[in-house]
Amino acid sequence: MALFRLSSASIAVCLAFASAGASADPFVAGSGISFSGEIAPAGGTTWGTATGIDFGAAFVAATSGSFTTLAAGSPATFTDFTFSPFPGAGIAPLWTAGIFSFNLASLTIESQASDVLQLRGSGTFMNNGDTALGSFLFTANQGGTTFSFSSSNTVIPVPGTVALLGLGLLGVAALRRKQSA
Repeated sequence: MALFRLSSASIAVCLAFASAGASADPFVAGSGISFSGEIAPAGGTTWGTATGIDFGAAFVAATSGSFTTLAAGSPATFTDFTFSPFPGAGIAPLWTAGIFSFNLASLTIESQASDVLQLRGSGTFMNNGDTALGSFLFTANQGGTTFSFSSSNTVIPVPGTVALLGLGLLGVAALRRKQSA
């Protein structure tokens, strides 16, 4: 019985802290940012033979949600990188614009032909030490001189996660209670 009370109290405290923490999240779910700019294939002469990307000038094309503090046309800095093979440690940061940055953690090649390169990936948005998970879609055009990059965040519902953990703990406590009886 004491185990059951301890678990219930622990769950209540976890839910209270999770609810308080979730409201302090600076990233609004579904926030997005898009960029455009200049690029060149690296490691090959076309996108079909390229193994990396060399970025030139880049700027913010559009924003929504948490990113609206950045005006369209604001400068952005992208880090040149190799996508084949993708570095296991990721790219930190892949881009920086204003107070925001994005650390790239994973990457897949959606399509690669002589006239187009499309990459999809995920990573972490950063804003003055606050973080949120995010994903992106990158497309390079046939001329190999311009790109578009759009990304959005996916906020993990902490209260829901903690609630599931709490239900699991309740189940374990009930099972132990039943076994000891």
